[in-house]
Amino acid sequence: MGGALTGAEEVFVLLKLLINIFSKKHEHNSDQTELALSIKEVTDTPAEIHTNPFLDKIVYLKNNKVTALPLVYSGKDGVVHLEENRYFEAAQTIYEEFGIGQYISQIEIINGVNKGECQAKVENEDFSITIRLSLFQLGVVEHSGYIYPFTKDRCKQFTDTFAHELFHAKTIVDFIEKYGLKEYRLIADPKISIAKFGWVIMDEYSACRLTAEKYNSYDSHESVERYMNVFGSLAREIISVQQNGVISIQQIGKIINRIVATNYALATRCAFADVSGDTEEHLKVINSIYEPFILRTNMIFQDYFVKQPLSLDQYTEIGFKLMESMLFFMKPSEVKNIVELLFDEQLFSDISV
Repeated sequence: MGGALTGAEEVFVLLKLLINIFSKKHEHNSDQTELALSIKEVTDTPAEIHTNPFLDKIVYLKNNKVTALPLVYSGKDGVVHLEENRYFEAAQTIYEEFGIGQYISQIEIINGVNKGECQAKVENEDFSITIRLSLFQLGVVEHSGYIYPFTKDRCKQFTDTFAHELFHAKTIVDFIEKYGLKEYRLIADPKISIAKFGWVIMDEYSACRLTAEKYNSYDSHESVERYMNVFGSLAREIISVQQNGVISIQQIGKIINRIVATNYALATRCAFADVSGDTEEHLKVINSIYEPFILRTNMIFQDYFVKQPLSLDQYTEIGFKLMESMLFFMKPSEVKNIVELLFDEQLFSDISV
């Protein structure tokens, strides 16, 4: 039956939302149409796939179960076949360029995920990385099963997304190779920390910038202008926290959610502006009262980008500097107090999500 969430349930929902922001989740919608699925078992694949280590890592997950890709769509316009081999052949070229294949355990094609995700798993003093890509990136509409015909442009969207996630993966590999698993876990394990905030935002800037530089890819729905239009209300919330002190975990979660989303958009568009040279196109700073804040944030990204791979201390610095830049209307001592309150690792440590 419906009803109001309890306080514990609200905390659970908020933390799930925050983790989803770290993973960049979005969904694709479409009209319902007919779907013809391949009835082959996953193990009943062409023999040549088993001789290709890259293809062996690719699985399609539906409802958390490995199954066969939807290979055929039959509709009023005729029959369309999914040319997955052409997508995967192009992706393998990108994959081999990075030279980190030994760390990639699985490449999952999955429903419901955003364009892509990159997740590392640490176990027994070792680590592996899983990359997830949306089924829609292969031209398959999740709800209807409609298959868009293969085109070079659609294939480029797929490989650009894959490359973006590989840049995220390389950040993890480079960090662990230089600083070790123990230091990586100090960033990755806490549900919330100022270092993790710094990692997430800086890593997005880096991945967006490198993908734009190498593959001329600027595809994103993120909008700095949209977040600046509502920044005043976020600022008032934070000022209220600074003045009134203790607030609930639910309120903290909501504020962190907005802080992460705002800086995530800034990271994406600052990266595109730095590569393209078109600051106004991506940052909309002309006539913006937030121009100093936006440009100062971009200077943080530019400064640390050339210092990679960064350490735990440097990610902590980035997180704090991003908060200083955002809270330009506060004194340094007030910013410090806000950071300690909002990014309190212990506060969230006992909440399972």
